Amino acid sequence: MAKISDFVKGIGKGIDEISDKPVTVQSVAFESRTFNDAEKPLVLLTIGDTKSDAVLYHSWSEAVERVFRAVPLNAFPIEGVIFTKVRTRSGRETWIVSDDS
Repeated sequence: MAKISDFVKGIGKGIDEISDKPVTVQSVAFESRTFNDAEKPLVLLTIGDTKSDAVLYHSWSEAVERVFRAVPLNAFPIEGVIFTKVRTRSGRETWIVSDDS
């Protein structure tokens, strides 16, 4: 029997759950949503060792969007991606995307 979640995936889990761990990004998609009366980027990341075990995650970070928009879609999957949350000098938090090399 089909479930609504088979067809409507939502935005998945926050990348906080996989912070500071190397992961394999199978694919990305880009959207934007209005949040507090401003358009915000929404990056949807499918993460897992294989496509069949991949889980949907999301990030509202412009920094994460900037990194993944620079990656050609035919370059996926990408192994060893690490998401690290850092505090800026102004006290805000942002994400750094790196790899495990």
